[in-house]
Amino acid sequence: MKALQPGDTLVVCKLDRLGRDLKELIAIVEELQQREIGLKVLTGLGAQIDTTSANGRFIC
Repeated sequence: MKALQPGDTLVVCKLDRLGRDLKELIAIVEELQQREIGLKVLTGLGAQIDTTSANGRFIC
């Protein structure tokens, strides 16, 4: 997380790999948005999350 720069995209295979609970996930997503870093989830329940696209930003 520390090495990510604005314009980068954090890719995770499943949303549960990013945080332990919903509160932590929300905090991480907010931090990524503030730092202008995209988030893309590849599989699982959060697979529709892709903040690098307009539709993905709408979901988050």
